[in-house]
Amino acid sequence: MDNLKLEDIAKLAGVSRSTVSRVVNNSPNVDAATRKRVEKIIQNTGYRPNAAARSLASQRTNMIGLVIPRTTSAFFTDP
Repeated sequence: MDNLKLEDIAKLAGVSRSTVSRVVNNSPNVDAATRKRVEKIIQNTGYRPNAAARSLASQRTNMIGLVIPRTTSAFFTDP
């Protein structure tokens, strides 16, 4: 099952989208039995959160940039 969304996992688990989000984000506010059911469905389906969607929601990409003030040919040549 490719391209699963949080809503798809919620429907399969019989819980809300918010509950699945809490499980994925390891929130303590989820009943143990519910957490186990959702985690099992996540494992069985191979669900992975979309990195781009998470970046948009959190407004963080966890990436850094590198600025090199020389031309790349000068930077990568052997002195």
